[in-house]
Amino acid sequence: MNKTFTDKNAPFKFVLENEPFKNKSYIAIYTFVCVNPLCECTDITFFIKEIDETDNVIEPDRIDYNYTIDIFKRKVSKHWIDRINPESMVFANHFISELTNDSWEFFANCFFDHKRKLLSDSKIIDSLLADFSENEYSIEKENFMIGFAGVFPNVESMIFKYDDIDYLIDDQYCLASSCNCTNTGLNIIALLEKNEKKHDRMVAVYDYKKDTWDINYNFKIIQHTDKEIIKQVEFFFPDIRKIFKQRHRILRHLYANYRKRKEESDPIPASEQKVGRNEPCPCGSGKKYKHCCG
Repeated sequence: MNKTFTDKNAPFKFVLENEPFKNKSYIAIYTFVCVNPLCECTDITFFIKEIDETDNVIEPDRIDYNYTIDIFKRKVSKHWIDRINPESMVFANHFISELTNDSWEFFANCFFDHKRKLLSDSKIIDSLLADFSENEYSIEKENFMIGFAGVFPNVESMIFKYDDIDYLIDDQYCLASSCNCTNTGLNIIALLEKNEKKHDRMVAVYDYKKDTWDINYNFKIIQHTDKEIIKQVEFFFPDIRKIFKQRHRILRHLYANYRKRKEESDPIPASEQKVGRNEPCPCGSGKKYKHCCG
């Protein structure tokens, strides 16, 4: 495929090299990425028009081909496969077969750029209905920390390289309503080959307000020391304090909204319910009332 990929926000032109679309020029006049940051899909929808040698659209009032591609599985999205007409399906398969690794990387960057912008929009964040019901008790009673990627599955991974080894940063946060800490729990994981040992991570707590590190443990199977890893993290992510502060703020906001919705939907607040001592505790712990909040 001959293509012109430049601006992530602009239409892009391309020419397919195989029949029956050989040497025809096309333009993706519009691409669409899901606007819900909580969604697990990794799809981009393409709207394609054929253009002539002067780059003018041949049929201005018609979309020639319309299809959705899962950019990480590199195939037509399973969520839309039944909605694509036969002509668009044939075109989509040719389009996919001619994409290079550079092209896939370009689309992945477009996808992550779009998701990143969504997370910076306060109106979108305020409209999200995140569900913390499975973890609420642990958050409030057991200091359970919530991973940012666990809530936003398609957030761009924080990865850095050190001595040809890729490290993944898994950042987690306390959301307990009684806590105002500024800590980020970090699993810094070495992405080793499958046949290498698995004890390959450093666990730390980073206080983004004080800019301090507390190393819980480092298995040290890899030769890098705590200080070396921290230095690399700060080198690759110079805005790390800003990043973790923003992520913590977003998760706290979503959790507070979840608790507010729950309280508004409960006809009788748990604190006012009359509960027998041997009945399940209304806080959701699964314990008897007399052994929990009674």
